[in-house]
Amino acid sequence: MSLGTFTFGKTCTQLGGGLAALWVIAVEDVDTFTVVAGEVTVITLVATKVWTKLSFEPDTAYRINDMQGEGGALPVAHEMGIVKNGISLADTIAIKELAKQSPCGLYAIAKDMAGMRWLEGYSELVGSDRPLTVKQAKFDSGKALTDIPNIDLQFSSTDMDFAMPLAAGVPDPA
Repeated sequence: MSLGTFTFGKTCTQLGGGLAALWVIAVEDVDTFTVVAGEVTVITLVATKVWTKLSFEPDTAYRINDMQGEGGALPVAHEMGIVKNGISLADTIAIKELAKQSPCGLYAIAKDMAGMRWLEGYSELVGSDRPLTVKQAKFDSGKALTDIPNIDLQFSSTDMDFAMPLAAGVPDPA
């Protein structure tokens, strides 16, 4: 078996980290994914179901796919999160709802600062067997008057593949 030629190309454009947008949905609210050549080309939702857009300030959201070899396997740990300044009743209600849906699993679409969109929580190799779940929902009031109250919300999963890109023709969730 030949590995052929593999190179990382030179990047001559400005790069920026973090996420520009993040949407989540319960696993049970998605009917099917269509994948062609490793890209998600169609996402069909169950009737009347919609993605939930999570709002956050710039430079407060991230996604990580971390492959670590283990006993001959190459599992990929997926982690995503946001830190939101301020704690409101609406935020509290929304996070409680996410937490209730979490045991059955969640999917997410993460849009990075380069405009790439990634489907997290679904893999061609394991399907819906290892979706995202809420890893942490931490409400921090702070201690001092000058502390900013915030919410630290994290999602995680582990499967055998990196997140799948969304094809250019797949629209952002409404």
